[in-house]
Order: sequence, then C-alpha cells, then structure tokens
Amino acid sequence: MFDPDNKNSPILEVNSLRTSFMTVTGPQDAVNGVSFDVGVSEIVGIVGESGSGKSTIAMSIMQLHDPGAAACSGEVVFGGQNLLNCTDDELRKVRGPGIGMIFQDPQSSLNPVQKIGHQVLESSMLHNSLSRPQAKNAVIELIDKVGIPEPDLCFDRYPHELSGGMKQRIMISIAIASNPKLLIADEPTTALDVTVQAQILELIRALGRSHDMSVLFISHDLAVISQLCDRVIVMRNGEIVETATTAELFRAPKEDYTKMLLQAAALKSRNQELAERGVR
Repeated sequence: MFDPDNKNSPILEVNSLRTSFMTVTGPQDAVNGVSFDVGVSEIVGIVGESGSGKSTIAMSIMQLHDPGAAACSGEVVFGGQNLLNCTDDELRKVRGPGIGMIFQDPQSSLNPVQKIGHQVLESSMLHNSLSRPQAKNAVIELIDKVGIPEPDLCFDRYPHELSGGMKQRIMISIAIASNPKLLIADEPTTALDVTVQAQILELIRALGRSHDMSVLFISHDLAVISQLCDRVIVMRNGEIVETATTAELFRAPKEDYTKMLLQAAALKSRNQELAERGVR
C-alpha cells in the first residue's frame, strides 16, 4: 500500500491483472495475470514486441477500455484504491492529478480543429482551481517548460502547424498539466527521428526529477528503454518474462527471450549504423 511518507513505498501496485477482449470465438486474454509495482520517483520500463500486451496494461490501469469489449480482473492499486473497482466519477479524479498519460500518436490524439492552447487549457482548468486568465498564463508557462519556442504564439496555433516532435511535447504538457504523481508514456517516441527522440526522453527524465513524478514507460525499443529507465519489465504473449534493473538486464539477462530481444536490438543498431555510413 502506498505511504506518502515512505519513499520506498510503491506508488502503483498491479496484482494478477488479467485483461480479456470479447471476440466471436469467446474471450481472449491479452494480459494474463501480470504483477509489478512502480516506486516513488522511479522510471519503470515495459518492453516487448508488438502484441505482447504492453499498451493493454496501460489502458487497463487507466480503465480506458470499452467496458463492452474488454474485461479486467485483479488489482490496480493507486492511492489506496483499486482502480478496477472505481466508479467513473472516482476515475475522473484519478486521471490527471493522479495519473497522466501520453498516448502513442499525437497526430490522432490532438483535435485538428482546436487551437493548441485551448487543448492544454482544457486539461489544466479541469483539475485546477484557476480562472481562465490564470490558466492561460499557466499553460503558456507549461508549453515553455516542455521546450517549445515562442510558447505564446504556439498557444494560438493548430496541430497541423507543428512538427511531430512539437506535437509530442504538447501531448506531454497535457499529461503533466495537473502535476500527476505517475506518468504513463505509451510509445511516445515511436514516430520521431533519433535526435527528437533523444530530446523527448531527456524531457521526460527532467520532468520526472523536477516534479518528483514516477514514470511507467512503454516501448518496443530496448535502446530507448536503456537510456531512460531504472528498472525493466520484459513481456511476451501477455505475460511477464523477466524483471530486473536496467543495468542487470543488459549485463546478464536470465531468460532466453530477453537474450533474443537484446540480440535483435544490437543487430538493428548495427544495421542503422551501416546505413548511416552508406554501407550496404
């Protein structure tokens, strides 16, 4: 159970989580009884190939699945509550000030016909007792904090006027607008080039430190995980294969599947290096 006075207490506990989707042939488990925790100010990575259940875990924690399409059991304990048993009103109080989330694709997550500032403003005013002028100033400061130049001008721009990296920074600003205790980042760097990817990772790390915020970072890319995370959870077919500190995992992986992932990541890195040199 989370104890705010104990820095060693987990801020999130997931116990025997199972998520099943309804199909024409009956329920199919996408997540099969996983258990893990996230400590205060800790950055935990979840890694695995496509279809391993990584994003399903994130959606299950936030209870964002269509209840008619998916069923969750087990426990997701945050702030002393099992989120799987919470009402919609109780969940709305957790989403934002308790847990923020960065989704995979900012292009589809941002409203294309609404100005950037108002989209961040909506999140900020929803969870903070601010007047509209106060909220606008806070949003401009937030846009500046995530590293976007001329934040006052960005406030009045539309998503199509921003680059992919800037859109992802806006998604981060929306996720942290209410100063959450835990940030869930679901593949936030997948569509970005290597330089922008590194900037986003450094931004998440810096925000975690400055806001005393825990992070659950989801990725299929071990190289990204190695740059950011304190501890790593490796998943396959809806189950946890291995859990270790990042240093331990990369130095001495225990499971054959983890070893194969590391070999594949090394090969990918080598191929990218050769491509950059123009070697075929």
